[in-house]
Amino acid sequence: MTTFVLLFLLAHLLGDFVFQFNKIAEMKAKSLKGILIHVMIVGMIKVIIMGFFYGVRGVIIALCVASIHFLIDYMKLRLKKIHSTNSKSLLYL
Repeated sequence: MTTFVLLFLLAHLLGDFVFQFNKIAEMKAKSLKGILIHVMIVGMIKVIIMGFFYGVRGVIIALCVASIHFLIDYMKLRLKKIHSTNSKSLLYL
C-alpha cells in the first residue's frame, strides 16, 4: 500500500511540476480549457505509471482520481469567478 501511495504521489508531482509549464498553470487559473489540459497531463502520467505497476486496476483508479481532480479544479475556478477574489485561500480547497 505504501508503494501505491508513493507512486501515485510521484505521478502527481511529475504532472504538476515537471510536465506543466507556466502557460498551462496560468490557463488553469482562468479557463476550463486550461483545467482540461492540466488534468489530462496529470491524468496521463498517473495512468502510465499506475498502469505499468498495477495494470488495469491502477488505470481505473488513476482515471477516477483524474475525474475528481477535474471536479475540484473546476469548482475552484467557479468559486473564484463567483467571489471575484484573488485570494490564495481558494488554493487550499
